[in-house]
Amino acid sequence: MNSIPPLGGIGVFTPDVWSYITGAPTDGWEVTVKGGIVSGVRHASTSNHFVTREGFLVIGRGAAGELLKDIPTGTPLTLRIQWVDDGFTGLDNILQAGPMLVKGGQKVFDPEGFSPRTLSVPHPRSFVGSDGERLWFVVIDGRDPWHSNGTTIAETAAATQRLGLIDALNLDGGGSSSIWWSGKIVNLPPGGVVRPVPYALVF
Repeated sequence: MNSIPPLGGIGVFTPDVWSYITGAPTDGWEVTVKGGIVSGVRHASTSNHFVTREGFLVIGRGAAGELLKDIPTGTPLTLRIQWVDDGFTGLDNILQAGPMLVKGGQKVFDPEGFSPRTLSVPHPRSFVGSDGERLWFVVIDGRDPWHSNGTTIAETAAATQRLGLIDALNLDGGGSSSIWWSGKIVNLPPGGVVRPVPYALVF
């Protein structure tokens, strides 16, 4: 959902996240659905990757794309979301993040499928945690030998313990690690450059 599918996979893109898909693959087929009806089917290499406000866009690659290309225009098509994990049912907001750093005050050494480079190489890091009374949002700068190299995941977990956090979760790091406070960026992003198209936790 709202992410580029792998070869052989299908991705669904909704207007609450996308208006135009950047980095869309050109090796598949796209189906535009407007008002619950298929309004267009085209090869991704000839598409503008536009997501209509009145519907959604489906991209299929490889064998999945071959299934999409023969859907006739005018076919009714609806989007139904079903959570695989019942624990997500009824939640208004869900944060994609990881891995878990500390749980119950103890370090958690579970890679959760993240690459070794993501875990073991120092990077800028962002994390959220709780000390039982307050919620902490922390950014660790990195990739700057004159300022900070960043931390590994193990070092980040150790930092959460030094702060007295009981539970802490790693967020997206690298060039995404920034804090905006009182109208300005208050940390030093890698290279001094802020991401031009950010996503953020806002409160």
